[in-house]
Amino acid sequence: MYKEMCIDLSEACNRVVTFTNYLLENDLVDLI
Repeated sequence: MYKEMCIDLSEACNRVVTFTNYLLENDLVDLI
């Protein structure tokens, strides 16, 4: 169970990083 939680957490982090990169590429960071 702990291992699955770590996998979910790392997937969530990857999504956050991807989303942040998307904002940076589209210059939307100023809106946050």
